[in-house]
This record gives sequence, C-alpha cells and structure tokens, in this order.
Amino acid sequence: MKDKTEIIEDTLKHSFVFRNASKESFEKLLKGADVVDVKKGEVLFAEGDTSQYLFVLVSGRMAFLMHDQNNKRYTLGLIGDHSIFGDMELFTKNLRVSHAEALVDSRVLRINKDLFIEIAKNDAAVSYRIVEFYAALLERLSRYSLFRDVEKQLAYILVDLAKRYRKQVRLNLELARPTQAIEIDVPLSQEFLGTMVGIPRQRVNVILKSWEAKGLIKVSYNKLIVLDEIALKKFSVI
Repeated sequence: MKDKTEIIEDTLKHSFVFRNASKESFEKLLKGADVVDVKKGEVLFAEGDTSQYLFVLVSGRMAFLMHDQNNKRYTLGLIGDHSIFGDMELFTKNLRVSHAEALVDSRVLRINKDLFIEIAKNDAAVSYRIVEFYAALLERLSRYSLFRDVEKQLAYILVDLAKRYRKQVRLNLELARPTQAIEIDVPLSQEFLGTMVGIPRQRVNVILKSWEAKGLIKVSYNKLIVLDEIALKKFSVI
C-alpha cells in the first residue's frame, strides 16, 4: 500500500496541470499537499463556502453540481482522472458557486490556495497547462451550448463520457455488429442524466429506451454501455 508521499507524487506526475512542473514547484507541492478521502454521497465543498483549497482527483468519481433559485439541481460536469478542480474561485476570489460531490468513494489531493497561486504565478509550465485546461473546457462548453435539442444534448454528453471514462467490455448479444462495446465507467442513473440536461427522469427514460431499441446503447441499473459509438456520435453532431 502506498504511503501519503507516494500517493501525492504519483498523482502529481499524472496530473495534466502539474506533471511538467519545475523541480522546485514539485517539491513544494509534495510538502504542501494533503490527501483527503471522500465517501460516496459526501460533499467536499458546497455552494457559498469560502475558497481555501485547490483539489486534484486521485481516484474515484466526483461531480460538480449547483441549484437554481427554486432549488432545482443541475449537474455541471464530472471531474476527470487526476484533473484539478475547485480552482475557478481561487482566481476570482469569490465564494463557491457550485459543490463537489462524490459519486463513489473517492480520494483527492488538497492544496492550499496560497501555494497554488504562488506556483501558478511563478512556474511558466504550470501556467501554460492551466491555460490549455481552460481552453479545452471552454471549447467543450461552447459546443454544448449550441445544442437546442435535448436528445442531441444527451447524445453529446454520452459520447463525451464514453471518451473520458471508457471501459472496453464484451457482451453476449445477438447483434450483427461485433460484441465489443464501451461501458461508461461512472454511476449514471436516469435522474443524474436528467440533471445534466435539465429534463425530468421520465424524459430521459423515453430517450434511452428509443436508443436501446435502435441498438445504440444498452442500459442497466446505474450503468450505460455504448454499443454503436460511431452512430451515437454522428447523431450528436450539430
């Protein structure tokens, strides 16, 4: 079993933002970062909290959520493996505008905001990676914002999740196509998918059943398997 220092070092080496950090920055992060375990359903930070830390996902699955004025719940996105999160408010110096919740038992690195800002200001490699990170996020959000049809929105989300959380599986199905398929390795209830698109669970159920009938996907309890990624991606194109 890895000790705390090994966990921090391994996570930083796999982090898109920190893996090219200077030796000096890396040493500061090794000394200043901490490891925090988050149980399934536990909220790491909530809307309105002060912004004291940057986080990096070590393992597990975390989601960003927020509520509107009527307390309707929306899922803003899922955090990728070894990705930073909770960083936006450190730059804007605002209170948290969303909250991060564990979908499964998870582990994160916690980095004090002063240390993160110091490194972001002084380490060009880290700064450049942060810009790249936000550029990719902006591109994804810009494309998604162009959709007006909720079915295309949901298809785009599933294609994106299949790309980021793909797990190859082999199914015993009587299909004309090969049985190699892609399981989205994230707990995905219909209610959860509804919060990502902003539609009721019942509407999600109707859409998924129609795609299942067409052989695009297979749905089971909290699991979704993409059978025809090419067709689903083609449908999601604007």
